[in-house]
Amino acid sequence: MLEAIGSWMDYNTQTRHKITSDHAYELDVAWLSGKNPEVAIEVQISGNLTEAKDRLAQARKFNYRKVIIVLKEQDLKRLNLIMKHEPDLRSWMEAWSMESIYEMYQAGEKFFKYFRKLKEAVYKDKKEIDLVK
Repeated sequence: MLEAIGSWMDYNTQTRHKITSDHAYELDVAWLSGKNPEVAIEVQISGNLTEAKDRLAQARKFNYRKVIIVLKEQDLKRLNLIMKHEPDLRSWMEAWSMESIYEMYQAGEKFFKYFRKLKEAVYKDKKEIDLVK
C-alpha cells in the first residue's frame, strides 16, 4: 500500500531499499525524488522496534527529509520510551497506525482513479463523447 501511495504522489518508490548503495541497513519502503532520498518508512507489525528506530535514524543521517514508522497503536507507548532520549530523531519522526495507512490507500485509490483521467490530455478519435463515471 505504501509503495502505491508513494507512486501516486510521483515518488520513485522502492521496497527493501538500502539507505545508500553500500549501507548495511535496508528500509521497508523508501520514497525518492528521482534518486534523492525523501521519505523513509519502517513498517513495524512485528520484530524489534529499536532496530526499526535505528534504521530510521540512519536514514535521517543520509538526508531523508522525513521518517515514518507504521505501528500498532499498543506499541506507541514503547516507541515513546525508546525515543525519550532521541530529541533530534523524534522531531523528524511521525508514527502512523496501520488503519490510517489503509484508509489513505483506499481514499487515494478512489481519488487517483479519476485524477489520472482528469490529468490525461491525449487526442482520441471519437464518434461521441462518453461520460466519466
